[in-house]
Amino acid sequence: MVDYSKWQNMELSDDSDVECLPGIDKRSYMEFLRRTKHAERERRKGEIEALKNKHSENVVVAQQVSNLITSLKADTASKSSDQDPFETAVGIVMQWSLQGVKSSESPPPPPGDLAQKTPEPTSSEKILGFLNDLEKGLNEQHPGECYRRDAILDGLAAHITDIESQQAEIAEKISILQAKDADKITSECYRTGFNSSDIKKAGTAGPESDDESSASSSEDDDKLPATPAAIAFGELTPSDLAGSQALIACHPEILRDSEVNALLAKAFKAATKNKKDPKVRQYVHQAMILEYCYKPEPKGPAAFFRRMVAPGGELIRQFHQHVALRLHRFLNLVETNPKRRRRKGDQIQLFDAEPGRHARIGVPAVGSAERTIFDKFPSQMREALETGSRNRVNQVLGRMKFAEAKEMVALMGEAKCISVRKETLDGTGGEGEELRQLPASS
Repeated sequence: MVDYSKWQNMELSDDSDVECLPGIDKRSYMEFLRRTKHAERERRKGEIEALKNKHSENVVVAQQVSNLITSLKADTASKSSDQDPFETAVGIVMQWSLQGVKSSESPPPPPGDLAQKTPEPTSSEKILGFLNDLEKGLNEQHPGECYRRDAILDGLAAHITDIESQQAEIAEKISILQAKDADKITSECYRTGFNSSDIKKAGTAGPESDDESSASSSEDDDKLPATPAAIAFGELTPSDLAGSQALIACHPEILRDSEVNALLAKAFKAATKNKKDPKVRQYVHQAMILEYCYKPEPKGPAAFFRRMVAPGGELIRQFHQHVALRLHRFLNLVETNPKRRRRKGDQIQLFDAEPGRHARIGVPAVGSAERTIFDKFPSQMREALETGSRNRVNQVLGRMKFAEAKEMVALMGEAKCISVRKETLDGTGGEGEELRQLPASS
């Protein structure tokens, strides 16, 4: 079914409903409106680009301030207490600047500021300016040397907190501007012509099969290349929701299946090296954030993060349960993956698609058309179906070749011995039974 709802936002160039004052040329008036709308779009683009540059710059400054705090603590512990902490801090920042630290370079100006003559100060210059203001404030209070060391560390920590608040405001502004841009469809929105896609069979859908396909695809990591923005998103810790929201606001293009699969592939690769590596849960957590932001949440990422920080929210419990379940399945698939590689051939197995919905295995009534199909089955399969045991049926299927077993499952569906599409899934090897034992998804 084709969904035409997206075209409801299209703003057509029909001028029949546009009224202008007498004496004003309608064509000139329409041209004026067109130029005004284009100018507004360009202005929003410039604002978004400037906010993104500001966000990137704040990330660099916050990282350098954090490194400065670490260096000051280490320097204080290794040197005598009579050294001025401000001189130490300035020396560290100047050393970074002289060494040509890449992150200290000023960001490129946004399109709207190309004519700006005054160059933007570098991150090192901004930190030096902040240290200068902090020193002036402390000199007015005339504190002791010991207090000055603690005060500079407290001031730097407070500066990081201020930067994080600015990042949240920037992310909110970017979301508002992007939502306003997305309100109407323009020629820049759709550039894809004819394309093709793969459609999965109805009998193979389910959360378990999603995990297995992600894990099997991750065996060849080159098939799932992650963009730099997705890689940076995966490196954010689960506790840094503000950073995740800001990065999604700056790079909304990472909200797609390919980036989710790329992060899951990184999680699988890390788990194969060390199942206890915290990076495994981190990659799965970040992949689930991307999945939640563009699938279940209709109002977009902003609504998702708003609900995630709301105290006692139902989404928080549901999200963490989903992450734990996905992680549990991933670790199980890591254990079964070597077994799958060692097998000479794949096998067809039957297991329940959903908890509480079991495959009904039986034989058709005598004299029916389905019975004619059943009578042509091999004797071992007929005996297994007559017992009504799925394990017996799986044993017979396991002794067959893959193509033969696949055809047999289809024939059993035609004979109404089992309901293949609605109640059963096809798995490979012993994983069908293992996946069935996983807890139900929330």
